[in-house]
Amino acid sequence: MPRVPVLPAEEKARIVLDLLAGRITLSQAALHAGVSAQSISVWRRQFIEAGHVGLQPPAQQSTATRRERELLGEIKGLKTALGEAHLALRATSTRRMFNAR
Repeated sequence: MPRVPVLPAEEKARIVLDLLAGRITLSQAALHAGVSAQSISVWRRQFIEAGHVGLQPPAQQSTATRRERELLGEIKGLKTALGEAHLALRATSTRRMFNAR
């Protein structure tokens, strides 16, 4: 079974856009990319589904997007905790300096 060539996402997107715009046919796209027409159909479906998800309200977007928001919130909390720890350490250090005098 021949191996399917790996094309960059940008190239796949360009092929799908040409297909959707009617500049090429499915068989022409497959021939140009060196893949089956079924592969081009899968790319088209993935492209359209991904675009559809991007247009949905944030509450309905993919799990990855929700996970990114969760991680950004966690990073914000960790930065706050780090800042508070830094201030506490400075305060302790300053108290030691005054007590040493």
